[in-house]
Amino acid sequence: MKGHIQPPRVLLAFIRYVIHPGFREEIEGDLTEQYHANFLSKGKTAATVNMIREILGLIKLRLLNMPLNNNYIMNKKQILIMLLLCIGILLMTGLPYIQGRFSMASVVLSTVVQILGFMSTILIPVGILGICIPKAGNSPWYKTVTVMAVLVYVYILILLAIRGDSKALIVSTMAGLLLLLPFYFYRKNTKLIAHRRLFLYFIFLPLVAMFGRKYMAAQLATQSRNNTIQLANKWITNIEDHKAKHGEYPQKITDIKNALPEPAYMGIKSIAYEKVSDGYLLQFTQWVDMGAAQEVVVYTKNSNYYSKGHIARFDTGIPGWKYYWYD
Repeated sequence: MKGHIQPPRVLLAFIRYVIHPGFREEIEGDLTEQYHANFLSKGKTAATVNMIREILGLIKLRLLNMPLNNNYIMNKKQILIMLLLCIGILLMTGLPYIQGRFSMASVVLSTVVQILGFMSTILIPVGILGICIPKAGNSPWYKTVTVMAVLVYVYILILLAIRGDSKALIVSTMAGLLLLLPFYFYRKNTKLIAHRRLFLYFIFLPLVAMFGRKYMAAQLATQSRNNTIQLANKWITNIEDHKAKHGEYPQKITDIKNALPEPAYMGIKSIAYEKVSDGYLLQFTQWVDMGAAQEVVVYTKNSNYYSKGHIARFDTGIPGWKYYWYD
């Protein structure tokens, strides 16, 4: 009767596909015997559910039929280098939003890191292919990963198209073809396989740079903007006090004798004051969006600020304050 009681074929096929050949026969035999015993004592459904649970419990890196094994896992030194590089990318990305004196070098360095990080996203599918190249042959695993990598690549191109960045779209398309095609033709190249650890950098570093640009830098820019606005409110108080005493707003900010606080961020140089016919303007500037956009934050008093040539306008949520993006 034992010969007629076999686990579902789909489960056996799954085991034979994903489990490494060195462990496959032993694991399949043990699971088949256990399935037979559970079938007799608990029934077919319970035996099948238990077998699925056991298979899920066996999914460990060293048991899987993948080109990843202990020879390709990064050692402690390499992991430390990876972590230091990731921390360095995040620190350089956030330099303009760190408190300190204005430094144009911090803006330039952050811009360079963000641009390189954006461009390197095309390396993510290359890295996926690189660590998954089998030692020999054209395995189903390689085909699966190839499809996944191409889908990631296409997804990146779609995002660029939605963004409307035609130059980046063309460059990324050409770069992707140049980088992906060699993997298809030279997937058996042992020299590539020997340096497979390097492909992990192609995956993790662009992802960290993407996070730093898309989320961290955006949040820090909002924080530096709002904090500088709060600081500029002290200017407004002194300006209004000057008008109360002299009957008019100061011609120049130096007409105010009280010491006025300056911005405390490395990416914001100073606050500018300008008297207009029926009021005044305050404004300061910081660079955002990979340094491609100059963000001008403006406060208006009794005057409509006329902005020419801006590509976007935003409300800060603080009365009187708005900010504009310029190319």
